[in-house]
Amino acid sequence: MMTWQRFCDPRRVPPEPLPTVVSDTGAGDDDAHLRSADAGAVAATGGTIRLQTRIAGLLLSLGSTVVIVRYLSKAEFGQLSLIIALVTIVSGITDLGLSAVGIREWIRRDGDERRELLADLLGLKLVAIGLGAVGAIIFAIAVGYGHTVVVGTVFALVGTVFNAVQAALMVPLIAQLRQAMVGLLELLSVAVQAILQVVVVLAGGGVIPLAAAMIPAGLAALLAIMLVLRGQLPWPRFRTARLRALLRESAAFAAAGAVSVVYLRAAVLLGPAFLTPGEFGSFSVAFRAVEPLTMLPSVLTGALFPLLTHAAIHDRLRLSRGYDMLWRSTATLGAFGAAAVIGIAPLMTLVFTGRRDDVTIDAFVLLGCALGSLFVGAAGMWMLLAERRYRAVLGINVLALSCNVALTVVAGEWLGPRWFAIGIVASELMIALAADRICRQGLRESGHPTPTGPAAQLAKVLLAMLAALAAFAPTRHLFPLIPFAATCAAAAAVLLGSHAVPTELLAMAREVVRRMLPRGRLAP
Repeated sequence: MMTWQRFCDPRRVPPEPLPTVVSDTGAGDDDAHLRSADAGAVAATGGTIRLQTRIAGLLLSLGSTVVIVRYLSKAEFGQLSLIIALVTIVSGITDLGLSAVGIREWIRRDGDERRELLADLLGLKLVAIGLGAVGAIIFAIAVGYGHTVVVGTVFALVGTVFNAVQAALMVPLIAQLRQAMVGLLELLSVAVQAILQVVVVLAGGGVIPLAAAMIPAGLAALLAIMLVLRGQLPWPRFRTARLRALLRESAAFAAAGAVSVVYLRAAVLLGPAFLTPGEFGSFSVAFRAVEPLTMLPSVLTGALFPLLTHAAIHDRLRLSRGYDMLWRSTATLGAFGAAAVIGIAPLMTLVFTGRRDDVTIDAFVLLGCALGSLFVGAAGMWMLLAERRYRAVLGINVLALSCNVALTVVAGEWLGPRWFAIGIVASELMIALAADRICRQGLRESGHPTPTGPAAQLAKVLLAMLAALAAFAPTRHLFPLIPFAATCAAAAAVLLGSHAVPTELLAMAREVVRRMLPRGRLAP
């Protein structure tokens, strides 16, 4: 039986080597940005810019989705959602944990070793994505998704190969805190895909041409990163010994990443078995609208991952203080984000479908609650990765998958389509609580207790979400902007009135604004 003590046992991964002492000149200067006193502000500034590009991409994606929903039938949109879910799962599973592990290994190495690492990452990515693509096609045929889904998946997977290579090549940019450049590269792919899909659907194209639009989008992203890296661009290498070493390091996390990608989309994969095509289409509208938002917590907290990794190796006290601040900040942002998604549900449903669809609105509400929990869980998960607690990440995600599948089946059999997202809510909440408990216990056992416990902050953010739900219930049938204003105001009042917003978050926000102003000192 898996216990918290086993999760937190520091002996389950090889101990870190003692850090090498370097002089003020030489190779050590390459990572001076990670040791600097304002590293948090630099990372937060880059993360904010990357967040802005993600929001721009999100708006483009939502705009194209609105057009697609209006021109496709519910059944066709359900088919497109299945294709996107399959491709996303393949992309997540075949990542093998190398995106996060690659950043960590990059920070631990220097010079020529970093270039060799990038070549090995590319080689492993290409092998993995090829095997994953074959597996996805076989799965789609075996379960009987139909000709349209199978052919569309084939085309979409070609674009996914280009995106996978681009993701491997962005490891050095992320490790160097060049989040703004990463955000622009990501935006390029989203923009090309959104524009092409709108053109295709307006020209009368169906599901398969829409899926094929991912090919030029992925190719554009790959060409862009190649131009940025130029002289640093290595050729993929397939050295068996080095690939095995990388897989040993990332094996547990790779499995955890695979499970996490599946559990989040379990409801989409199971939907056709429990819902009518019309009901599944209504649920898919909300899921496709909220799915891009699930990347926001990762972007915000992931910008600080290099700092957490560096602190985990070199400065445990800084790690303890940094994690506590990050957790309290993400909990606050999560509560307000959940309130915003809940409140905007009627408006977004009206924009997407042209009418008030109760199934879509209720799915928006549940997915908004899940998004709030996802913010909290993101901080804990990045912390576990920084400390190489891959088995803990795997165990948590396996439990989340089991919870999501079980509750999705219950909703499909007995609760009905309006509760079909309940499994996602429960699994995200479980991840948030479990990850934080493991992180804090691990810090205490290493002799660096966190300044405060989570109970008080949890109570504040939970009260804010309940206030948002209470404000939404009597306003959901009014003019669509009213519930949005009501839920945001209710959550903000509770968060501000209970002093849930950390002072460190406010100070960092002011510093980020100062750095981003035209006359401010720009981050390097």
